[in-house]
Amino acid sequence: MRINTGETKMQVGVDQQFHFITSARQLDIDEKTIEISDDIVVDGTISYTGRLFQVSGNISFHAERVCDRCLVNYTEHMAIPFDEVYQEDTAEKKEEDAIEFEGTFIDLTMVVREMLIMADFSKALCSEDCKGLCLKCGTNLNEQDCQCDRHIIDPRLAALQSFFDNDKD
Repeated sequence: MRINTGETKMQVGVDQQFHFITSARQLDIDEKTIEISDDIVVDGTISYTGRLFQVSGNISFHAERVCDRCLVNYTEHMAIPFDEVYQEDTAEKKEEDAIEFEGTFIDLTMVVREMLIMADFSKALCSEDCKGLCLKCGTNLNEQDCQCDRHIIDPRLAALQSFFDNDKD
């Protein structure tokens, strides 16, 4: 995933599009990190400011996930935005946050790999209104309802339950 900066450098301030298709295997991403079910698409733009190269875009793919509430396997489309600044290693004034590169090509491979590994995949939900599993019998409440009493009383307030029970009499 290399971008030729030669053309971009000739046109200061002009955005140029790029498009790459790669795979988790090519990026050396372990399936334990994230299970990607098809190609990874990297789309974006590069522009030259006169000193720095601004590279931004999106990494999109489909991931195989397990719902945190109901434990059902599902596929989710994911998009991770990125925005990086590059500068040539021969630049006289070095920018603190810029990534240096040699020659005329910027290689996005490591940036894309790091973005995929560091992305936040903490909350996996098959749908916004997933009901999850019954805490007593384990029935998937999205598929069917069970007859369990799912009303849970906070143990700290259990003593107050007798007050409500007496009130019914």
